[in-house]
Amino acid sequence: MNLFRLKIAFEFLWYWLSRPHRNGHGIHSPFLFAFLQEVFYSKTSDNSNLTAIRSLKIKASKSRAVVQVNDLGAGSNRLKQSERSLSAIAGMSSINHKYGKLLNKSVGYFEPQLILELGTCLGFGAMYMASGYKKSKVITIEGSDNLVGKSIENFKQMNMNNISVIHGNFDDILPSILQKNGCFDFIFIDGNHKKTAVMDYFKLFLPNITSDSIIIVDDIRWSEDMLEAWREICDHKQVTLSIDLFRMGIVFFNSNLKKQHFKIYY
Repeated sequence: MNLFRLKIAFEFLWYWLSRPHRNGHGIHSPFLFAFLQEVFYSKTSDNSNLTAIRSLKIKASKSRAVVQVNDLGAGSNRLKQSERSLSAIAGMSSINHKYGKLLNKSVGYFEPQLILELGTCLGFGAMYMASGYKKSKVITIEGSDNLVGKSIENFKQMNMNNISVIHGNFDDILPSILQKNGCFDFIFIDGNHKKTAVMDYFKLFLPNITSDSIIIVDDIRWSEDMLEAWREICDHKQVTLSIDLFRMGIVFFNSNLKKQHFKIYY
């Protein structure tokens, strides 16, 4: 285990033991307190959509099929070979149900009209978001053509008609997507885990967001590079409130909010 991984392990232990702002304790922002109570801490059973997505993911995690994956970003920390089993991709690279449910409930709470995802993989993140608010339109981008094919199969199986998947390199196709679609309400960054790339995408998004927009960054402790990117995003002058969930980071741009940073146990 390298020094950074050891540091993160100790940081997670402290995070788990201290339970920062558990159940909203110590949160004085009405906006954030309401968000936490309705999304993070509301104890609701999975609806039929969440149950179906979870079942499909379990099925994928048991598949022996092999997929050729061409990584265009930093790749995977654990899956180094280009030929990967569907079960390994579903288990290691796809979002897990806990955080998928968080995306789903966040979309249901804020009701964004237009959602952008960087990094489709097998499509589970897109499906969690698309089922959160049926009037949302989800645009998701994936660099591996074989994963695009698998995600489309999954969308069809789940009757997800409000998702559009685009194959291509983020750097090449993002500018035209942003120009064509205008402002995005909800952006999920889950691809190309390199600081320079993440910061480039973040800055590219800024002209295409509003005061009500939300950006979620996955795997903020994937590497020291990613953690630096997350901290720079939090410090950006347009970010008014940021939430560190240890795995994910969420930033808001609402000018009515006081600039604050929170570590939330989830």
